[in-house]
Amino acid sequence: MNKFTRLTLGISAIFFILVILLSFSGTLTFGHGIGDMAYILFLIFWTLAIGAIYKYTKRVDFNSRKSLSVLIVFVLFLSVFYTVDQFTFDRGPEFRWDGHILLSVAKADHLKQTEQGYENEIQQFDSLTASNPSDFKSFYEKGLLFRHQGEWQKSISEYERAIKINPNYFDAYFECAYSYCNIQQYGKALELYQKASEIDTTNIRVKNIIKNLKEYHHL
Repeated sequence: MNKFTRLTLGISAIFFILVILLSFSGTLTFGHGIGDMAYILFLIFWTLAIGAIYKYTKRVDFNSRKSLSVLIVFVLFLSVFYTVDQFTFDRGPEFRWDGHILLSVAKADHLKQTEQGYENEIQQFDSLTASNPSDFKSFYEKGLLFRHQGEWQKSISEYERAIKINPNYFDAYFECAYSYCNIQQYGKALELYQKASEIDTTNIRVKNIIKNLKEYHHL
């Protein structure tokens, strides 16, 4: 019984140390943002307590005190179960449980699902523009999807199609200019922002962007 109790203490300590390290590295979360620190501090305290109990077991013969040994093992299993429950099923609102324990896996899966969602939406807009080539809003929306994917050249192509159909479409000029900025073609971006400003002469944001482009890039 003595050996089993010490083994359980050792495995539990390793488990909690691993949870603490993963939490500090941002790989594991309890879903409470900065509030995770409360859990981590408690786990540090509990791990130190396990270490103290482990040291205490050297002086105790648990073969003759089986009830105490059973109590220690029960508390350890309960604490491990509670901790696992807190970073999985009962994880807080900032990053709710989605079936993944490690955030790196969860984020990768979420990114994959997001990309697939973008592809599905792009295909839908392809169908809309194929059946209605004058649907400038669908070209614009498709440009936004490419923008979210960081496909700046593709987004520019879609915005320019929307502009060709509707030369007074402010949003298309604005977003197209933004995409040109992201491929560092500031002169073209300035030209498009100026066109957007001509369409909406009251838009202060566009005027400020034009001013900043001229100042920072000497245009």
